[in-house]
Amino acid sequence: LYHFNAGLFEADWSAASYWYAIAAMAVDAEIRLKGLNINSFQGDQKLAFLFEGLGVESRWDGENLLLLSHGNITGEFDADFTDCPDLFPAVAVTCAGLGLKSRFTGLSTLAVKESDRLKSVGNELTRLGYQIVHIDGDIFEIQPGRLETHENRIETYTDHRIAMAFAALSVAAGQLFVLNPSVVSKSYPGFWNDL
Repeated sequence: LYHFNAGLFEADWSAASYWYAIAAMAVDAEIRLKGLNINSFQGDQKLAFLFEGLGVESRWDGENLLLLSHGNITGEFDADFTDCPDLFPAVAVTCAGLGLKSRFTGLSTLAVKESDRLKSVGNELTRLGYQIVHIDGDIFEIQPGRLETHENRIETYTDHRIAMAFAALSVAAGQLFVLNPSVVSKSYPGFWNDL
């Protein structure tokens, strides 16, 4: 049972994406998140919808959001991230970890984030043995399955979202070593303690 608390301010829905990823890839999970707003205007609140198809039920329990893994996973995943590009790393590693054929669109802004997130996610998933098809600046695909690999070091590209997304992937991929873990301080300084 994990607790995420942002204090007096509304919590960042994109920070919740890593807990959704963990819930989706875990055999059985119950994660309680505090501080999120059910009536939020944040586009990243789309998490609940995206992860429903990845095996996670979102249930409000008073002011807390309870994430429950239900295991009902769609055969393929296809989503547009135009309105929520910060969710891409967590959702992409989740789909890879679940072995789902996946297609992501609406990604054109990801090249100008803390890192080029399409390249960062693609490079690290490829090094871990996942099969990636990066078609162009707006389309990214993951093929089912994983090739045999002995690589387990994750380059973060000085990008907090890459570090946290791949930390969540360890649930499915096994032990991973995240290089430069302090990059999470940009958006979620307590991430490693919470994890």
